[in-house]
Amino acid sequence: MARWVAHHPIKALLLWVVVIVALSGVVSVVGAQTTNDNSLPGTQSQDATNVLAADFPPTENGTSPIVFKVKSGTVNSTANKNAITASVKAIAKVPHVTQATSPYGNAAQYLQSKSGTIAYVPVLMNVSSAAITEEQAQAVLNAANPAVKAGLQVAAGGTVGATLSNPNTDSSTVIGLIAAVIILAVSFGTLIAMFLPIISAVIGLALGLAIIGLLGHIVAVPSIAPTLATMIGLGVGIDYALFIVSRHREQLAEGMDPKESVALAVGTAGTAVVFAGGTLVLALLSLAVAGIPLISSLGYGSSLAVVTAVLAATIMLPAVLSLLGHRINSLPIFPRRKGAAAAAGTGVWARWGGFVSRQPVFRMTLGQEDVGVSSTKTTQRQAYDLMTEGYGVGYNGPLLVAVNLDPPAKEDPTVLAQENEAKALQSQLEAEQAQGQAQQAQLEAEAKAAQAKSARIKKERQALDADAQALASKRAVLVGQVRALRVEALGAAAGRAAALRTKAQAQVAKSEAAAAKARTISGDIKTTQAAIAAVKAEIAATVDPRMLARLEKRQADLEARAKALIAQKNVQATVQADAKAKAASLRAEAVAALSAPRTPEQTALLAQAQSLEAQARTLASQRAMLVHRRDLLLQQEASLIRQVASIEYQKKQLEALQAEATQQEAEANALKAQVTAALTAAGGNPLGTDPRLVTLQNALKSTKGVKGVSVPSVNTSGTAAYYNAIPTTAPAADATVNLVHRVRDSVVPKVEKETNGLTAYVGGTTAGNIDLADEITSSLPLVIATVCLLNMLVLLLAFRSILIPIQAAAVITLISLATFGLLTLVFQEGWGFALVGLDPTNACCFIGDRATDPIASYVPLMMYAAIFGLANDYQVFLLSRIGADGTAVAPAKAVADGIRSAGKVIATAALIMLSVFAAFIINGDPVIKQFGVGLSAGVLLAGGLTLFMVPAILRLMGRAIHWIPRWLDRILPHVDIEGEKLIEQAAATDAAAKKNPEPGA
Repeated sequence: MARWVAHHPIKALLLWVVVIVALSGVVSVVGAQTTNDNSLPGTQSQDATNVLAADFPPTENGTSPIVFKVKSGTVNSTANKNAITASVKAIAKVPHVTQATSPYGNAAQYLQSKSGTIAYVPVLMNVSSAAITEEQAQAVLNAANPAVKAGLQVAAGGTVGATLSNPNTDSSTVIGLIAAVIILAVSFGTLIAMFLPIISAVIGLALGLAIIGLLGHIVAVPSIAPTLATMIGLGVGIDYALFIVSRHREQLAEGMDPKESVALAVGTAGTAVVFAGGTLVLALLSLAVAGIPLISSLGYGSSLAVVTAVLAATIMLPAVLSLLGHRINSLPIFPRRKGAAAAAGTGVWARWGGFVSRQPVFRMTLGQEDVGVSSTKTTQRQAYDLMTEGYGVGYNGPLLVAVNLDPPAKEDPTVLAQENEAKALQSQLEAEQAQGQAQQAQLEAEAKAAQAKSARIKKERQALDADAQALASKRAVLVGQVRALRVEALGAAAGRAAALRTKAQAQVAKSEAAAAKARTISGDIKTTQAAIAAVKAEIAATVDPRMLARLEKRQADLEARAKALIAQKNVQATVQADAKAKAASLRAEAVAALSAPRTPEQTALLAQAQSLEAQARTLASQRAMLVHRRDLLLQQEASLIRQVASIEYQKKQLEALQAEATQQEAEANALKAQVTAALTAAGGNPLGTDPRLVTLQNALKSTKGVKGVSVPSVNTSGTAAYYNAIPTTAPAADATVNLVHRVRDSVVPKVEKETNGLTAYVGGTTAGNIDLADEITSSLPLVIATVCLLNMLVLLLAFRSILIPIQAAAVITLISLATFGLLTLVFQEGWGFALVGLDPTNACCFIGDRATDPIASYVPLMMYAAIFGLANDYQVFLLSRIGADGTAVAPAKAVADGIRSAGKVIATAALIMLSVFAAFIINGDPVIKQFGVGLSAGVLLAGGLTLFMVPAILRLMGRAIHWIPRWLDRILPHVDIEGEKLIEQAAATDAAAKKNPEPGA
């Protein structure tokens, strides 16, 4: 294949151009697609997500907080409130936004900080974290521009913030390339040769990233996959091209034809490149056995970058080498040294090979990415800090507790009964208060009218009393005159008769007074009887037992009063009858006293006396009429006074009723408060008062490490619900991990046991990351075993040796353990935390005064596969040059020759890859930093041990290195990894060409 490319380089390059242009065109049209899909089938966090997806769509996508901080005043100040409200309205109109909850109104107590300077808007979208694009996320953040223009600080967290905070890898890539250029310049010494591996790696990487972006439209590719692919693809791309270019230059130095050298270099070193790339791809694809979609996708993405790096090195690079010919050594960087082409057996690597041929962890805890130590320039970190400042660090990673209910939730019967009782009592009190207020108004009006009328009657009665007194005075004068005339006319008889009449008049007055009292009492009796009739009517219309008892007592009091009045009336009737009888007897005696014969003078005097007496009777009659009218008015006045008294009594009764009603209202309010508290805790949804949900809610609230629990959200059918539980610690803290396990292992099982038909799952981003760490921890032995076994089989197939695969697996495992130890030391133990560019101020954990950062759960797994494959590459390149394929070469000489020919290339390749990986330590993403530190250390150890330890091991093995059971040797296919047959064919071709040169040659 390489010979065809060498003889048709233009066609080969045009083919590459077509492929690259075609892929670039497709990517420009459909775009590159990555996701943040963290689905974990079979875990509680996935079960919780499934509950939300089934019963509360689209809440399974999670909310993204858009956080606002004011620079002056509070969020409720007019200008700030207007700006935030305008932002909320704009966010709600953004495509794919289904809900943007305003931090004002009923939600103010939850969405505004206690200081009043920070508020956040939970934004719910109908696109998942796995599908949201950067354009969609940016549209949400841009919608908050009214607040930005008003001078507020705005940041986005959640899925929106994470999507907008993906680190830029350009600077790391450039730094890595610059370091590679310097190393290649020192290694090759010419500008042309120096840039060839760089060009090959960059083109291969561009092709790989385009394919990864397109692959994202078919399967879920994590957003970190392109960065990881860039790290691995760039490193191996340069290294693979380096091996082929180095072999090509060696062959040119030996005088080989450039085109044939290209073909032979690809057929030999290129075969080793394909084999090495295959082992790395195999190691990355082996991650799929973990059964974790995220890990599998990272393996797929990284392996694609390796495949395109191999294709670029073995197909595109040969075309360039063919076009350059001998010009590959043009433009020397350093002065050409004499004897630059060292003879066999000379040079530093030859001397090291000869020397070798003669002389024979830490505890790692997996966690999740801590946004709190990421770059403060990202909106995700800014939102994290604002949420921590305003509400507490736990708000950055709430736990989602999803619940399935069978039978469905129902309102608590106790709460329902209390609610009904409170409503009935409230209605009764409102009716009684309305009736009492009406009666009070009526009584007050009646009392006022009665008092006014009583005043008028009193005034009229006083006038009648004055008139009666005047008439009595006049009559007394006349009576005196009559008495004097009679005394003068009749003497003693007249005096006696006058005295008798006076007594008779006294009895008449007594009789009249008794009659007046009897009439007054009759009026009181009628009034009392009317009151009794009114009370009976009220009794007939009343159903309230307490009111009925009070009315019956009132009736009894009125009936007793009526009986007393009747008795008084009877007494006055008796007095009246006795007085009338005595008056008649006295008049008769007076008449008898005056019946004796009279003289004319006496008759005249008596006639005059009779005339005066008639006048006196007239005055008496007039006075009697006035007295009668006065008595009637007095009766009316007395009746009005009694009416006022009755009204006052009724008012006091109403006041007593109102006091009792006030107490009942207090009881009703207390009952209503209990119902309101239950409904408030249930979020206003009666289904939320289901005793099972209340039990779970209370259990979560009382759990150590829980700062608060939201009200339950219950679906309309009552078959599902969910809560948000806010931890007191940061999402990445060990205490939060312990809280999740405590809730799952203790709190939820206890509630499920105590209740009937409740099943709860603890999920959310924080719990999902914990589940991911647990899944990876449990899968790590299987992945390690799979990677080791498959690579050992490949090495067995390539080198037909039992010991080579064993030593390779042992050495690479040792390298991986050492790398994990360094990773643990730097991040988990905090030694060098700040040196790698992490912010210790917001670290989730501390050991003493050292800030620490959890190692992302998938980093060790990916690193192991990558380091295993990369370290295997170096072993393949070394072993292929040593010739451990069963040849008759002496072991000591084979090791020395292998190091001499491959040592410089392997060292250069390791330094280049070390530089590329180390450049990514400056990336702002803590996870990328972890990959950078781990892979740098792994490559350094892999290169060093391959050059300094593996040769010694091989030398100690001696000829046992070639041992393989005969039965196994018979069934294994033969793989010419170094292209020995091609070398023999090339030698034969050269010999034939020299013997029969072509015409014109």
